[in-house]
Amino acid sequence: MLCNALSGIENPREWDLPMMFEHLNTIIPLGELEFTEEEIKNLSSDHLKDKIYEKALTLYEEKEDELGEQIREIERVILLKVIEKKWMDHLDNMDQMRQGINLQSYGQRNPLVEYISF
Repeated sequence: MLCNALSGIENPREWDLPMMFEHLNTIIPLGELEFTEEEIKNLSSDHLKDKIYEKALTLYEEKEDELGEQIREIERVILLKVIEKKWMDHLDNMDQMRQGINLQSYGQRNPLVEYISF
């Protein structure tokens, strides 16, 4: 999303920062990052990325202090759930591909050749 809000626009004053922050806040509750007029003149996409990263890191460290070692368990559970979801999606995709290849054999096509070209 950051790239979409900044892509191809060289002048920082033309960037749609409020839209970008609105989308970022759905992922990380950054709030609004304040920039002075002088900062906006000299703002680059790399500087903006660094500022967002610093703010996100600060928020993460605050959560880490608040939750202590529980945060590791939360991270582990989230990571395992994401991996499980991706694995299930992969298995579903492989099953759909297998069914599609089997249908190719009904069309008098060699399933092995169809599988390799799939």
